Amino acid sequence: MKSSQILIAIVLLLASPLNAIEINWQFELPPNAGADYIASGKDGSAVVIDTAADTLYWIGTNGTLIETISNFNGTNPTYTIAGSTYVSSNLLILPVTGTSYRTKVITKDESTYTTETLDGWPEEETPFQSSSSFFIIRSGSTLTQYRFDEADTTLSGIQSVPANAIVIPALYHGNVSVTLESSVDLVDWTPVLPGTFSGQDNARFFRVKATAQD
Repeated sequence: MKSSQILIAIVLLLASPLNAIEINWQFELPPNAGADYIASGKDGSAVVIDTAADTLYWIGTNGTLIETISNFNGTNPTYTIAGSTYVSSNLLILPVTGTSYRTKVITKDESTYTTETLDGWPEEETPFQSSSSFFIIRSGSTLTQYRFDEADTTLSGIQSVPANAIVIPALYHGNVSVTLESSVDLVDWTPVLPGTFSGQDNARFFRVKATAQD
């Protein structure tokens, strides 16, 4: 009989070991499109900018393309929003100062618009930006936005088991192989040895897997 997986622990994010993570949406970039800068808005919307094509992609909270803004001039210190078409609550947009891109959250409050400056863009080789409960990882032409929420792992009694624990049933009499695996996109997993990791590692996701042996 082939080996079969019997239990899997919750997937963990570095620096947030008690957070539950789930995919919020996926978006497919146009062929050959660049994604030099990526960021999520507080409401799950997102903005992607292709500097070579001078193009900005505005993605909605459900992962659908709302608008493609062409001729986005990176040397212009401001980007004028033409009416409410380009604005929704907590929309992330990309004004610039000189040649340095910065993120802005545009919030519509009745007839006025206010901006809240966020952190600067991440390094180009690591297009990872977190805003509140959302972050985006790029794999090829696919953008995947993840949502993470705090999970309650408080023990209410001696019989309670945290959600991120592996438990081998007492009635199981075979051997069980317990392995640690890492991933960069929550899709492909690679076995790794236990050790010390940091937020700079490409493989930011980890899971523990228990597999029944033949």
